[in-house]
Amino acid sequence: MKKDSTSTNADQAKKRAERVEAALPISVNGMEGTTKNISATGIYFELDATHQLGSQIEFWVEINSPSGPMKLNFQGEVVRVDDLSGKLGIAAKIISNN
Repeated sequence: MKKDSTSTNADQAKKRAERVEAALPISVNGMEGTTKNISATGIYFELDATHQLGSQIEFWVEINSPSGPMKLNFQGEVVRVDDLSGKLGIAAKIISNN
């Protein structure tokens, strides 16, 4: 029996975690950038340097809290790289938080 690709794509979209638009400072392997959106399972950010698909990255995101700025540390895997005319958009799947 042939799978219906439309229902498969719809099912995958439902499984994705809700994304929140957020411009937060991010440091990826020591390079500074800015997030565009973040979810419970992934992050999309702009950076001046490229990363290879499938490569492992370490990064922190800085958020404001009532007690002041906090840095949250993560490990991720690069799943997409977009050329944004001068900068790169990088999507990463969050593997773990430290």
